[in-house]
Amino acid sequence: MHFEEAFSIQAGRTVTADRAYELFWAGVIDDKRAFICPGEGCSAQITCANMDVIEHDLKVQPHFRLYGQHAAGCPFHRERREASTGKLGSRSASHGTYQLSQADVFQLSRPADHFVRTTSAMPPSGRVATRPASRIRTTSVAEARQRKFYSVGTLVSRWLVLRSEGHLADSQIQIGNLTTTYERLFRGVYNQDAQSLEGVSHIYWGKAWVERMQSGKGFRLRFNESFKVEDRACRPTLWIFDDKLEKYDLKKLLQSRLNAAIENSKGACVLFVYGAPVVTPDLDSATSTAPYTRSFVNFKVPNLDLLEVRGLDLFEQLRQKT
Repeated sequence: MHFEEAFSIQAGRTVTADRAYELFWAGVIDDKRAFICPGEGCSAQITCANMDVIEHDLKVQPHFRLYGQHAAGCPFHRERREASTGKLGSRSASHGTYQLSQADVFQLSRPADHFVRTTSAMPPSGRVATRPASRIRTTSVAEARQRKFYSVGTLVSRWLVLRSEGHLADSQIQIGNLTTTYERLFRGVYNQDAQSLEGVSHIYWGKAWVERMQSGKGFRLRFNESFKVEDRACRPTLWIFDDKLEKYDLKKLLQSRLNAAIENSKGACVLFVYGAPVVTPDLDSATSTAPYTRSFVNFKVPNLDLLEVRGLDLFEQLRQKT
């Protein structure tokens, strides 16, 4: 049985599987079996499958799996059972599905304590400790209707689930004052007018190529498909500089994926980036008698949480399901 949430003994809080995945790659937790049921009075053991896998796609999303027994009368187990039979007004409490009328929330910055462990001690790797007796009751299945996301990576995981279930058009996401659907939020990079898209933020995605800069100071990523600028094709590009990557909490994960794309796929990957394209004239293409003939289309990423790099296998799966 898969779980939506579990209590992380090492982090000292109830987390989703996607949050556990990030905590692992941020170095906050290191034991995939150090989870228990979030229900008060229940210590049923739970493992987070695929938490330590660098690449996940449609088939291997991180998820919680029960390998212990719930305590008699466990409120979390009871609420899940009631939710699965429709008594709580929810279609299902399984991974990825919940009451569709409640919009998710994408916050463009993480809370200050997002990667801070709330327990004073961490159990040794490979051992499962007991939950502190003073732990406060966490949010129940019935109460936890609204999901909050802090990175494009976790939004991509959510999008993949909804896409496989056919619910992109009726699942909403709130970003600041804007509420839209997942179907409208995600936009493939292809032959569109870049100038008409300036100032319009979406999660743009598509096959891309990554390489180290010639200067050795970072990575350049360029989409395989082009936008149009005044009827000329321009492939959108973005840069990840090493100094910014070094300060990123999920540096180990992002750097591993970039290097894996270069080493295993000749630079091919799938790139997702939240933002709006920026069109910049290439003034070097101008002459004394003619204006510029080229433009650049770039994505500026102030925060590395606003992009996600996945392996090329995901692109092949998405193309097959189109």
